[in-house]
Amino acid sequence: MIPEPILHASPAFTRIEIPPGEERRLSITVTSPAAARLIAITTDCRCISSITPTPIELLAGKETQIDLRAVGVLPGVKTVSMRTSTGTVRIQVQVLTTGLGTGADVLKEVFTRARTAKASAWFIIHDLRGEIRNCGCSAGSLGGIDKIAALPTRCSELGKDLSTHFVLSGDVDGPRPGVGGTLAKVGWTVGDPAVAVTARPESVLSTPGVIAIIPTTPIAVENARLLRPLLLGGMMTEVLLVSAEGRIIEHMSMPIDASLPSQPDVLTAFEDPLTYTIDDHSQPSQSCATCHSAAHKSWSISAHARAWASLKEADKTDSCVVCHSAAISGPVKKKTLSPNVQCASCHQGAEAHVASAGTVHTKGTTDCRSCHDARHDPGFNPIAAWAQIAHGK
Repeated sequence: MIPEPILHASPAFTRIEIPPGEERRLSITVTSPAAARLIAITTDCRCISSITPTPIELLAGKETQIDLRAVGVLPGVKTVSMRTSTGTVRIQVQVLTTGLGTGADVLKEVFTRARTAKASAWFIIHDLRGEIRNCGCSAGSLGGIDKIAALPTRCSELGKDLSTHFVLSGDVDGPRPGVGGTLAKVGWTVGDPAVAVTARPESVLSTPGVIAIIPTTPIAVENARLLRPLLLGGMMTEVLLVSAEGRIIEHMSMPIDASLPSQPDVLTAFEDPLTYTIDDHSQPSQSCATCHSAAHKSWSISAHARAWASLKEADKTDSCVVCHSAAISGPVKKKTLSPNVQCASCHQGAEAHVASAGTVHTKGTTDCRSCHDARHDPGFNPIAAWAQIAHGK
């Protein structure tokens, strides 16, 4: 008997077109066959997020609308996961956008316009929340305090003749004490009073010296000094060009991406640990070669077979290594990994298949998006990827 799905989500795939730097709202409908609780809604890319608060009580057979926010920063297919009391269901949203361009290009444009307007440049990052760095395996990823730390020096190189200000507002450290202090040593100011963060922006609109106001709650008030950051977590910096009289002349959004220089030494105090043991001598895929020689040959010349070598030393942390290695099972091998993406990484049930000399069949393949997600591989095309590793049994 086929089990009843834990949750129906519609549409399962949505395509949405967004102009660069703008946002769009979209909705999906979820229906649970039985009463359940929708505990959390998460995404693999912060360019799309949930507006609907959780938890949500789902009534049996009743449709519930979930509202999402998508921004035009990075194109690609994003996965939205809905975790319920009975399991998890996922949908995908393809964001079509030309994006904001590279951070380096936007930065040069900032200085060109600042000189023309004889204005100072204010770089504001709101709610960094202790986000340390972007993923080193993705040129399309955003954020990282190594990039943020290098920004004051880079700006000094581009415009010694211009006045620049670097402000961290809101929640700076998040769960990592010391992040704000580290960035303060390289030119950032934590909690500059010129950038007011408040739930009552109208109360500071006439306050002398306040350049920008960031509302902490949705408000209907409109004013040139109200700043609503496009993305949080240090993924972008809002840039204000400010006149000598303290008036905002222009507002730009700049992605913190791989095109910007890095100051990697700031990461030293915040390195994530590696608690796995790496068995450099294990070669699980070799056991597949006897019966599947053609498939093994295809694997051996693929990027999967060199996945460990492609991982930077700084990225050898628990959160990164699992997509560049394969788990080795057994009580003795607990928390031990084999380098590279092995056959068993994709073919579920491979261990039982090998142990039975092929009499027990494998149980299908792993979803490629579990590693090639929107954050780590924003340009991933599963059809083109399969053409590169195509192999039979």
